[in-house]
Amino acid sequence: MNELVNVLRGNNSDNKIYLNPFVEFLCFGLKQIIGITFGLTLVLGFLLTTNASYRYDILFVYALIIQVILFKVGFESKRDILVVTIFHLIGLSMELIEVSVNHSWSYTSSGLFYIASVPIFTGFMYASVGSYMAKEFKLLKLKVTGMPNTKLLIGYSIAIYANFILNNHIYDFRYLLIIAMVILYWKVDLRFKPANKSYRFNLPIVFVLIGFFIWIAENISTYLGIWVYPNQVPVWHMVHISKISSWMLLSIISFNLVYLLLYKVKKK
Repeated sequence: MNELVNVLRGNNSDNKIYLNPFVEFLCFGLKQIIGITFGLTLVLGFLLTTNASYRYDILFVYALIIQVILFKVGFESKRDILVVTIFHLIGLSMELIEVSVNHSWSYTSSGLFYIASVPIFTGFMYASVGSYMAKEFKLLKLKVTGMPNTKLLIGYSIAIYANFILNNHIYDFRYLLIIAMVILYWKVDLRFKPANKSYRFNLPIVFVLIGFFIWIAENISTYLGIWVYPNQVPVWHMVHISKISSWMLLSIISFNLVYLLLYKVKKK
């Protein structure tokens, strides 16, 4: 049992414990759950504040407290906190454009911790994606080879971010960006270790899967009234499936950033 606990913490040593394929799969699933700890606590906060006044202020303070607790108990390191902070700022800047300029969605509760028409807490929703990425690099002992060079990764990430901001004003280049994703990442060797055995995953497929699960989380969040799209104002509707591509592109920015911060820098 102690060995299995070590496996889930990412502290297992090779050949220290034999695990059959089912248990390997179980470890993978449990590590995914561990990785989304911050995201799950946010969803819990959404549920607990459904009818609360100043809901977004409460969620902002709540998210800060959760981050402090996760850091104090050793669940997140200083570098993890750096990732969360960077993602919070990037997400908040994107929200300011999408909500205040593009009017892509809106928030329905008043509060004090606002910038323009955007609650400051919203950056934590993006930060939860960064937190997940950072945790999985450690928990699954991710090894990445064949990645594009740093300048190309940064340039591609900037292009994705720019498209998020400008697609309502100029042209939506997302399909070109998706084609570029396949070209850039198809031959990248991504290896992960749930327990003792190493597996390989195709990186573009990983991005699609992450986009899909964020889309599910988005449906839950809009259903709970955290934010609403224009077509959800009179009555809630499922978020259009095309949003998966948006979240997939966001996952690429997330992966690139975490890779550069936690893997590339550490490797040097």
